[in-house]
Amino acid sequence: MKLLFNLLLVFLFLSACCSEKKSGITGSDIETVNNIGETLGKVSHKYRSTGCATVVIVNGQNSNDEIILIPLDTLASDINVDGLEIYFNYQPLKRMNPPGCNAGFPAKLYDISKK
Repeated sequence: MKLLFNLLLVFLFLSACCSEKKSGITGSDIETVNNIGETLGKVSHKYRSTGCATVVIVNGQNSNDEIILIPLDTLASDINVDGLEIYFNYQPLKRMNPPGCNAGFPAKLYDISKK
């Protein structure tokens, strides 16, 4: 009985490991694949004089709502262009803003791509 149980476990393990995996990407998903990030924002340098080198502004659901993100790491030179719209994912960080920068909150940006 123990031998039969062990053989069954080995069979299940091998079938799970060796089964063909499909990507599930279709032609209609091409736009989604090109834009890895889920959030659309605009790179801005309008707070540079107060101590924020670069910020990313995300418009909220209402036209008056803005979320201002202060990237933890410096953006790449081709992305760090004032007014450029980008797709990205972000994680808010519990840390202090850079000195003199009172707008927004720090965030780690990743999966960044141009619009």
